[in-house]
Amino acid sequence: MKRGKHVGEAAARKGVAERSGGDCEVRLLGICLGRATNWHHRQNRSQQGKWDVRNGLHVCGSGTTGCHGALTNTNGRRKEFEGYGWLVPSHQDPAEVECLIYTRWYGHDYVRLLDEYPWVELAEFPVGDPRHPDEIDREELRGLDGVA
Repeated sequence: MKRGKHVGEAAARKGVAERSGGDCEVRLLGICLGRATNWHHRQNRSQQGKWDVRNGLHVCGSGTTGCHGALTNTNGRRKEFEGYGWLVPSHQDPAEVECLIYTRWYGHDYVRLLDEYPWVELAEFPVGDPRHPDEIDREELRGLDGVA
């Protein structure tokens, strides 16, 4: 194994890139740059997060800009991001946590992330929902940096 590479990293990166089609899967309103350029671990590697398509998102920006920057430095929004499945606490299995992502198949919707093609399946809307972004009035989101 080459230095700096991890077990399953190449396959996970390829699967997540195929799933996203190059589009940011998070799309934070007023923050998103549109084009996905980085991998985001839903459960940090420091918390035993694996290189697995169910634990990764393809996001725009870097650790300091765009959606990836917002997920890296949550600025008090960790609970909200956990509610969307973009961040997964160490005591949960990312494969079991439904995630709100933008996909070419479903637009912005809650999906179960799969470990093989077609990579996602539509999930039942979660109990105790953070509302679906398409149902939130855009005026309500101004100043909240909500989901696009």
